[in-house]
Amino acid sequence: MRKPVFSRSWPQLDSGKRAPEGAEGRAGSFNPAVIDGSLYSPPEVRIQPAAIQKILAYADFCPVEINGFGIVKRLEGNKFLITDAFILPQTVSSISADMDDLAYNRFIVELVQNGLDPYACKLQWHSHVDAPAFFSPKDLRTIRGYLTDFMISLVVNRWREYQCRIDVYKPFPLSLDVPVLAVLSEASQEVLDGCIEDIRAKVKRRRRIPFLGEEVVPESDRRTDAVSRADAERFGP
Repeated sequence: MRKPVFSRSWPQLDSGKRAPEGAEGRAGSFNPAVIDGSLYSPPEVRIQPAAIQKILAYADFCPVEINGFGIVKRLEGNKFLITDAFILPQTVSSISADMDDLAYNRFIVELVQNGLDPYACKLQWHSHVDAPAFFSPKDLRTIRGYLTDFMISLVVNRWREYQCRIDVYKPFPLSLDVPVLAVLSEASQEVLDGCIEDIRAKVKRRRRIPFLGEEVVPESDRRTDAVSRADAERFGP
């Protein structure tokens, strides 16, 4: 079994301390750089326990790829905190997860109607199930197409491996692989059940039938809970 990248030994996100050297599960290695006599440190992305629990639960419970978004709060300087994660209606397969664009637009409208900041939706995440966690050419095309000032992209798998990057689009394009500081704790049954219900309600699975083409099947028509709970027991925290 591959060694997990997410570490249980990280300090709590609200402790105000950095993770021990080598414990961050880095996607890329960064050191502060001196530019024009000033010291610049790299971007830092942290994720609250509730958000990472949901992302990993979605990945565990969906037998194929799945994608979603998250709420990001920018802290002082170049530090970012992911506070929540969720999924929207989508059609998935073993190699793709295509979101319903109208559902995303409705979600943004609901944020505005509820007095929330629509510009806080700055995380896009997806799962590669059991495959390596990396950004495919299709992922990179998606990332380049965002019309915003910055976006954080995260890909995970059920081995707890990940890759994370932050892309800045203004005043000029800049992309950096960044580490994610997280604390893994066991999700409550309420969180797990909520993720299963989300998948049942919002995810349709595309499958190819020999000689007949493709068929789209709602996950609510599948034994999602039985299959996924077995996977979660094998891969879960």
